[in-house]
Amino acid sequence: MSENSVYSYTADQAQVIRLYDAYRNCLVKSKYYGNELKKYKRYSITMDIVIALATSSAFTSQAILKTPIGLNFVSLLLLISAVIAVIRPILKIGEAIDVYSKLYYAYTELFYRIESLTDDIRRENQVTQVHQRKAIDIFERYRDLELQNDPGESVKRMGKYQDEVDKAIPADTLWLPPSVNDVHVATITPTTA
Repeated sequence: MSENSVYSYTADQAQVIRLYDAYRNCLVKSKYYGNELKKYKRYSITMDIVIALATSSAFTSQAILKTPIGLNFVSLLLLISAVIAVIRPILKIGEAIDVYSKLYYAYTELFYRIESLTDDIRRENQVTQVHQRKAIDIFERYRDLELQNDPGESVKRMGKYQDEVDKAIPADTLWLPPSVNDVHVATITPTTA
């Protein structure tokens, strides 16, 4: 490595750092898309409940709903149900659930693939040819996923999840393979599950 280099990492160390960057980013994206998925599922369930209540003759025929207040409530419920029925296809909640579901599961799966690969590298204390091939596959999958990201991602919420990941997996505690001139191994702080 050149003496004028900005970084003093070996090629193996640079590869592992790149994997860790993707690893931590996959966890951020998994948290973000998992939260979005939960939120949109709640919207969908709420809409389903409102529509089901409004169209249920058993619910609307209850004696308490035959009072003036009850009748107003039923009228309001029917109005809300009609509005939901009209705007639901426009909001495309089902499509959002599909997209967020795919992204959540894909980022989570990639997170665990990277974790497994970095564990293998650590056990062998070096990056082998097999590790290189797996890393190439991971980076290709990661790039493909990045192209599918929601263009309307909330920067604020993404920042919140980044802070959570930074606290849970601090970059300066991650293991690196030793360099040729460095016989000691960096320490890693154990995490609790």
